[in-house]
Amino acid sequence: MAFGIVPKLRDRILASYNWHPWIKKRMLADNGWFTIFHWCPWFKWAIVIANIKDMAIPAQNISLPQQCVVTITGFVWSRYATQIYPFSGNFLAVNLFMAFSGIYQLGRKFNYYRETGKWD
Repeated sequence: MAFGIVPKLRDRILASYNWHPWIKKRMLADNGWFTIFHWCPWFKWAIVIANIKDMAIPAQNISLPQQCVVTITGFVWSRYATQIYPFSGNFLAVNLFMAFSGIYQLGRKFNYYRETGKWD
């Protein structure tokens, strides 16, 4: 883990102040604030937010390959999120939101194809 820099930083921060027990518990948890298990899902929410924002664009401009990848990635990582230790509910939630926002976008695209008859 980067030559032990993160644990040293965590220990220094914990020793620098008399933290509330709840905060100290979160800092020391297996999926706490000093682990990748905490931060990755928070950054992945940007993909979900971008996909939700794309719901405002016309259906003909939706990228079919992109939405297929977003949907499949969401389902694959949702399954993975249920199998790993430590469990992260945020990781599971972000991937489910990715999958379902991708399904919604795919539905919009296929509905556009069905209505216009354009299967480009």
